[in-house]
Amino acid sequence: SAGVVLMNMGRDVGPDGWRRAFHLDRGGVLAVVCSVILVCFSFMVKRGWQILVQDNPHLQDGVFEGLVLICFFVTAIDVAILTIYLLLRHPGQFRHVRRLWPRMFMVGTASAANALMWYWAFSLTLVAYVAAVGQLESVLSVLIGLLIWREYEVWRQLPGIALLIGGMILVVLE
Repeated sequence: SAGVVLMNMGRDVGPDGWRRAFHLDRGGVLAVVCSVILVCFSFMVKRGWQILVQDNPHLQDGVFEGLVLICFFVTAIDVAILTIYLLLRHPGQFRHVRRLWPRMFMVGTASAANALMWYWAFSLTLVAYVAAVGQLESVLSVLIGLLIWREYEVWRQLPGIALLIGGMILVVLE
């Protein structure tokens, strides 16, 4: 938490002084809401996996077959919900599928692989541990933003990143 507060201090937007550390713009509020939803979802995936193993003794902890099944159903629900949303809010978007198909396929494949790895991690250990180690994603995002996308605002966020890394190390060593 302290690392995130320090990262927020390094941003250009928001009020002056220490109030900037706790200022959330629209993106920040959406990030907090998404975090809460992801935490709930993580525990639901863990519980769903436990029920699947309990009802199917041939599946054991960490077996990939059950994870693929869970990922398939979650993805199917996502597709159904997002298709309905797009049809209602942006019906013309489906015209772009043919033109953007290769890029969409690559993003979807990477996303599915990412989901499978997260589900596998949840099935093998504590959700809190996976989430804490998953903070490495934040660090990598900042580094890619700095090195590839040249987002120089990131330099001011390095103290917060250092605290995040320190927190991850403490969780892993625990």
